[in-house]
Amino acid sequence: MIPPAANRGWTPWAYVDRHDHDGVLDGFLNHSPHQPPNRCTAVMAVRWDDDDPPIELRQLLLTPLDSPFVASIFLSTLADADIVLVSARATEPPVGDASAAFKDRLPSVVPLVGGLVGQPIADMVVNQQEEVIDEDEGADDDDDDGGEEDDDDSADDDGDSDEDMDGDVDGEGEGDGQQQQQEDEEGEGVEREAKRRRLEDS
Repeated sequence: MIPPAANRGWTPWAYVDRHDHDGVLDGFLNHSPHQPPNRCTAVMAVRWDDDDPPIELRQLLLTPLDSPFVASIFLSTLADADIVLVSARATEPPVGDASAAFKDRLPSVVPLVGGLVGQPIADMVVNQQEEVIDEDEGADDDDDDGGEEDDDDSADDDGDSDEDMDGDVDGEGEGDGQQQQQEDEEGEGVEREAKRRRLEDS
């Protein structure tokens, strides 16, 4: 069961050059997903080849599979692009005021993020205000995007993927249905962001 929106905190995407900060992000994106790097429990790697340019997404699980909450870092980039979109996601019950920064709302997640990507990149990510999650977000997006969303869905279905799931990435043990639902949500968000970036560049 996916936790309620109140316990599904994540940050807006931070834009980081993959070669900055000693190339740490470049290293993660080139690292085999079948061998999770240090401080990482598991890796999920997905690539949508039907998009132009193709979109790559990696989820790096930061918490043990028996952790009371789940924390991950998401890395998304367009093929052959230098800019990487970075976001922290967690199910830790938030504390403090909703207007506070992510680092104050989910304090246990912050050292996990910094321990993996380094403090400079972690500061870019966790110093942002936590993004508000709407339970009806998916339905609203379907209405707004219309037929264009249907094209994206077909890309999701036809894209090639490479996954390494030594355990359930969600840490919930609830099976493939939950994992697929989360992958769909993340894929839709990444594709919307990619479309926005392509419009800005055109």
